[in-house]
Amino acid sequence: MGWAFIGGLAAGPVAIFLLPLMEVSLHTASAFKFNKYSDLQHPLMRDLLTKAPATYQHTMTVAYLAQAVGEAIGANTLLLRIGAYYHDIGKMANPKFFSENQSSGKNTHDDLDPRESAKLIINHVKYGVSLGRQMDLPESVLDLVAQHHGTQLVEFFYDKAVEASKGSELRKLDFRYPGPKPQTVEAAILMIVDAVEAASRSMEEPTREKIEKMIRLLVVKRIADGQFDECNLSTRYLAKIVQTLVDSLEASLHSRVVYPWQERVKKASVARIEDKVRRRSVSTR
Repeated sequence: MGWAFIGGLAAGPVAIFLLPLMEVSLHTASAFKFNKYSDLQHPLMRDLLTKAPATYQHTMTVAYLAQAVGEAIGANTLLLRIGAYYHDIGKMANPKFFSENQSSGKNTHDDLDPRESAKLIINHVKYGVSLGRQMDLPESVLDLVAQHHGTQLVEFFYDKAVEASKGSELRKLDFRYPGPKPQTVEAAILMIVDAVEAASRSMEEPTREKIEKMIRLLVVKRIADGQFDECNLSTRYLAKIVQTLVDSLEASLHSRVVYPWQERVKKASVARIEDKVRRRSVSTR
């Protein structure tokens, strides 16, 4: 009894001493494993560069911005960087169906029904998770791949489907990503940065005011859609995220090149708006 009692007393201080060492050891092991996936020579990254070079460039910029945001609010920057690297690997299944990888000329979606186009776009998330799992990506990275679009609506093809439907009923759910919505601050950051990077490339004569307005609109839109309802993203964090992105983009946008696909999207959007105005003017005569 005496020795057992003494041993019990000794166990407490020993555990208190060893616990921080164990935590450091586990953290180091985890960081070591993660660093393996930060290597741009990883087979998935090499494949992405070869099959979808514009998507690869997008992921590099997203990684830079996401890491800057993570540092600003104290999020997991290593997870954010690696999650950004791999978030769009699913596009490798059908790279030409994603506008950034289309060369000038005919859009591959022109001959498709909008519902089929939306399905192809949406499926890149599912395929990305499947591919990442095959390549043994960490579950925390796979979560970011699965959640970076949440349950958002693929608006472009939904709008096209509405126009083509001529009043017949459409299921909005068919044009939404399956989710889940972001479950962590890191997933929410990736969602925001992914959208901001894509939108920023088509900005004309960007000023700080225009950049901030664009970012705030994208954030508010996702808040209104309930995309951040399941993660602990405070208004204080959101303010820092917006500010960091404005600061990071302000200088870099002046030297960026607009992709050919963004010019086509812009022209198509203008044409659609003009067509809507023309139809309304005819219907009111």
